[in-house]
Amino acid sequence: VGLRSHYVSSYYAAPLLLSATSSEWRPLLCVTSAPAAVTYYYATAYGVAKAASDRLVRDLQVELGPQGIDCVSLWPGVVYTEFVQSLYEKGDTDRINRVTGGRDPNVVCESPLLTGRVVARLADDLAARKTALSTGGLTSRVCVVAEAARDLGLRDGGATGSVAQRLYGPDREPAASIRSLGYLLPAFLPDKLPPQLRWLVEPGGPLASKDVR
Repeated sequence: VGLRSHYVSSYYAAPLLLSATSSEWRPLLCVTSAPAAVTYYYATAYGVAKAASDRLVRDLQVELGPQGIDCVSLWPGVVYTEFVQSLYEKGDTDRINRVTGGRDPNVVCESPLLTGRVVARLADDLAARKTALSTGGLTSRVCVVAEAARDLGLRDGGATGSVAQRLYGPDREPAASIRSLGYLLPAFLPDKLPPQLRWLVEPGGPLASKDVR
């Protein structure tokens, strides 16, 4: 999934979305991007594509917003995809660490379900698009999936015995947002602190808050 597919799918989706607009309803157009839009991650081509995807959403909002369509760019966190799961099961530590920054995937990863649940809520609830997830609401802006899920009361994984639980783990609260202290401090600070102080910034520690971002 990249800039070209985002543009082409938006082009063909726009007439369908426009036909669904009304005085009481605004359809939602979402594009999947990533924090690589603003910082180096993996490779030049990857980051440039994500930055361009965010720009695509902003410009689509300029053109489609006045006609009744809301446009949002989504930033999932570290996603526990089938590929990452296969690396974990094979014990491919080096490649796993490139994805998770050396953190335990069971702690920092979110499932693909979480993005779908956030999109479903935003698509269904016009008021949810106006929450304080970013200044001025979400329209034409970035929606960090983990932050939206927490603010909207959504959970990851699945109920006991469900297909979601079998594929993506048990029902649980979302992992920390990739720009929250709950993610950043455990990722970068423990090795720089004396051993007796590391508990402060480890997952669940008083300074590693998922709510501070």
